[in-house]
Amino acid sequence: MKINKDNVKLFFTYDPVTGVFRRIAKLSWKGNIIKCKPFEPKSTSHGYLTINIFRKPTQTHRLIFLYMTGEFPEYDVDHINGNRTDNRWCNLREVTRIENLHNVGLRKDNSTGYQGVSKRNDTGKYHAYINVNNKRHNLGNFENIEDAVNARKTALKNHKFHPNHGERPVWEN
Repeated sequence: MKINKDNVKLFFTYDPVTGVFRRIAKLSWKGNIIKCKPFEPKSTSHGYLTINIFRKPTQTHRLIFLYMTGEFPEYDVDHINGNRTDNRWCNLREVTRIENLHNVGLRKDNSTGYQGVSKRNDTGKYHAYINVNNKRHNLGNFENIEDAVNARKTALKNHKFHPNHGERPVWEN
């Protein structure tokens, strides 16, 4: 069988408000469709939910996109709030790879608490920078962290980054 909207709706249910995606049927070893006890996808080591369909592991958010629109997304599917398990329809959007990278959260090893702002050991000043199209742009050195953060936020707006870019996800605070 081929993965398409009709088959996804035959084997799964989806609630766009809660984001719950469950298997409700499967293929028997003879190829017959049989009802099964509902079960939800499993989380991968990268934090995304996946489920097997026709013996092929598939990311749940991509199946949801197929379920809702009738087509697999041509590009990436972004979880707007950064939570990879939040598959509510209002939290999913199709984006290019660059747009998806513009909605990246703060790294756990960040020492200043702000993405694109670091403290220089030699001068004690704060250095602000931004990466655009794999090229680093220096925004300057600042006496205090607030000025460095403001320079970074201005650059993010000028380069049309997503407002969530570099912010800590709400559920990790």
